[in-house]
Order: sequence, then structure tokens, then C-alpha cells
Amino acid sequence: MKKKIPIVAGFILMSGMMTAQDTLLENYIRMGLESNLALRQKHLSWSKSLEALKEARGMFFPAVSLNARYTVADGGRTISFPVGDILNPVYTTLNALTSGLPPDEQFPAMSIGNEEFQFYRPAEHETKLSLHQPIFSPRVYHGYRIREEMATAAFIDVNIYRRQLVAEIKTAYYNYLKTHYVIELLDQALKVVNENLRVNERLFSNDKVTSDIVDLSRAEVSRVAQQITEAERDQRISATWFNFLLNRPFDAHIEFPGQPEISPVSADMAGALDHALTGREEMDMLDAYTRAHEHTIKMHDLNRLPTLVGAVDYGFQGSEYRFTDEDDFFLGSLVLKWDLFAGRSQQARVTQAEIEKDILSEKRKELEQRISLEVVRAWWDLDAAEKAIESAKMQKQSTASAFRVIEKKYGQGQANLIEFMDARNSMTNAGENLIITLADYMVKYAEFERAAGLYPLDELQNRTTRE
Repeated sequence: MKKKIPIVAGFILMSGMMTAQDTLLENYIRMGLESNLALRQKHLSWSKSLEALKEARGMFFPAVSLNARYTVADGGRTISFPVGDILNPVYTTLNALTSGLPPDEQFPAMSIGNEEFQFYRPAEHETKLSLHQPIFSPRVYHGYRIREEMATAAFIDVNIYRRQLVAEIKTAYYNYLKTHYVIELLDQALKVVNENLRVNERLFSNDKVTSDIVDLSRAEVSRVAQQITEAERDQRISATWFNFLLNRPFDAHIEFPGQPEISPVSADMAGALDHALTGREEMDMLDAYTRAHEHTIKMHDLNRLPTLVGAVDYGFQGSEYRFTDEDDFFLGSLVLKWDLFAGRSQQARVTQAEIEKDILSEKRKELEQRISLEVVRAWWDLDAAEKAIESAKMQKQSTASAFRVIEKKYGQGQANLIEFMDARNSMTNAGENLIITLADYMVKYAEFERAAGLYPLDELQNRTTRE
């Protein structure tokens, strides 16, 4: 289905959607994309995920640490070394064997006592540099890939909100314009009823009409004034919401153009469906989560294999705190760890990740249907809004024509005040209905544009999360 939306010529409310990118509305959209507070939070979440990615990348590089220890000990366990019990019998035997020799050739008599010393040395230090380098570790590699996909998902989440924000800004802008033109219409109606009151008061002073006519005219003035008050309230509320989206002071002035040239809009349901299923960021986000779970499956599956880490230590040890060639040491190690049995916990983790991937697959199918439903509903809403415009135009033309006739008859005394007020109310209501209908069409188009992913989002930066 493809339609050209008929446009009401010269109606200013249609300006925001169909003019070029340098219109006021586009400027407001850019302002909102730069300063919206909720979008800033999304940016911060993305920045946080990029830092987590850097953290995971750092696991590929060696970790170097400085460790220094100085220990003072007193008491504790003692170690007995029976050196006397071992050597004294030997010396006794040697003395007996050499007793007949000349004195200078005899083995000197001696007695050695047993020794005891503390297990902990009274003072000890160790200062070393330690280097650890993963050589083979599936958890490090796939952990990095998981972080990478999560960072991609966070980047996509920013664009999802940006697209939603564009639609909200447009909707708020159109609602503000709607209240502006309703107030303009009611101001014109107030002039008419004020003039009618002035004429009837003069006629009453000349005994041409009764007091009830003046009272009815005065009541009509009050009713229109109340409508203006309510419309002004709605305008302030819509302006406050619009400025909130742009992170501006609530009372900031909102500009809009004069009489722009309007171009027709094409609404192609089939093309919009295709564009939505390939261009909506939610699909890309689910794909990123799916890739992350694929890496999770591989990580848990490869954890059955051993990990290999290289370790190097260089430092100084001794009972005195000094750094000399006599005190230094060097250690180099290759550390292999292989979990041979863990109660089938690894297989359970793999199965959980596979189930989670299947859940994401089902969510993707559901998302495709939900997006398609959003596009179809938005298209039919837009179609209904288009038809309502034609009906509202006809109502306004008919009521305006009828009011001119009744106004002429009323001036000639051929129609009473009730007929005059009914005709004026019908004309005002029809004009207000046309304004609301046109604004509603603009809002419906903004939603259709969001649902189909038609608004061209600029890149946040000239780089992606993949480095």
C-alpha cells in the first residue's frame, strides 16, 4: 500500500515534518540529542561498557606487581638438631684410635653440644617483582569478546533512545503548535462574541432587546474566555514538556516558522515493514546479545582444557634489608592448571548458556512480530488521520459558510441570538477540530516514522566499539 497524503495548503502546523533538515524543528531535535538528560545517562552507560572492554583487553597483557615483605619474629617453634649426639661418639672413637700416637698426631679431644634454633628468623625480608602472563586461557579471550558485544549492545541502546527521543520531541512540538493555533482561533471567536455583546448592550440601552439577550451574550463571552484560559494552560504544559526534553528552562521561548512550503508525504507499508525489520536498532541489540552468548558457550566449553600461565619473579631476600648481588634471586615458572573433574558443573554452565541463546532466538522472533505490529498499527493510524483531515476540512468549510449566512440574518433580525451562537460555536469547534486533526496527523506520522525506523540517525562518533 502506498499513498500520497493530501496536504492542507498554507496551514502552518504542517511545517515541522516535511521541510528540509535545517528547519527549526530539526535544530530542536539536534539540541535535544545533545542535551537530553536521559540520553546523557545512556551515553554514560555506554562509556562504562567501553571501560569494561578496556579492562577485559588488559587481561591479555602481563601483570607486573611489586611485593615487599619485612618480618620480625620472636618465639614460636624451635628446631632441635642433635649434632653432639651424632658427632661425639665419632670423636671418642678417633681419640681411642690415636691415643698411642705422638701428641702432635693425636686427634684433639672435643665435645660438641646439641643445637637448638628458632623456626622463624628474628628478622627477614623479601622484595621482588612478579610478572604473570596468560599463555593459553579461553576465559580471557572469550571474556573479552563478551565484553565487546556488550559494549556494542550499549552503543545500540543509545541509538534506540535517540530514535524514541526524536519522536517525543516531534510530538511535543506538534502539541505545542496545536495549542498555539487553538488559542489564535479562540481569540478570533472572542472578538466576535465581544462585538456581539457590545451591539446587544447598545440595543438594550435603546430598548430594542430584552436583558436576557445581553445576559446570554455576556455568558458566551465568559465561556470563550474560559476556553482560552484552558488552552493557555495546555500550551504552558506542552511548552514545559518540550523544553524538558531539550533540557532547557521550562519557560524558554519556542520558535516556529511562518508559512513554509509543504511537500506531500509517501507512506509505503510494505517498504516500511522491510525497513523496520532491517533498520530498527532493537534487532541489532538482540544480535549482539546472541553473539555474546555464543562466546559464553565457547568459554565454558573450552574450560575443559588446561590453562597455561607464565610466571617470573626477581628480587632480594635476607635477614638484613639490603640489595646486593649476594641477596638477589630469580624464579621462572610455567603453571599449568587442568580441572579434570568438577562435578559436571562446566557442562551445566554450557547448557545454561545454550538455553539462554535459544531464549534470545525466540525473543528475536517475537520482536520481529512486535515491530511488524507497530508498523502496521502506525500505518493504519496514519491512514485514518489522513481521512480525518479531509472530513475536518469539509466540516470547517460548511460551518464557516453556515455562520456567514446566520450572521447576515442575525444582523437583519431574521435569526435569533441562539441561532447565531450555535452557528458561531459550530464554526469555532470545526476550526478547532481541524487544528487538532492536523496535529494528530503529525503525531501519527512521527510514531510511524519511529516504528519504521525512517528517521536518519547520525553516528554518535566516527568509531565503533570494535577496535
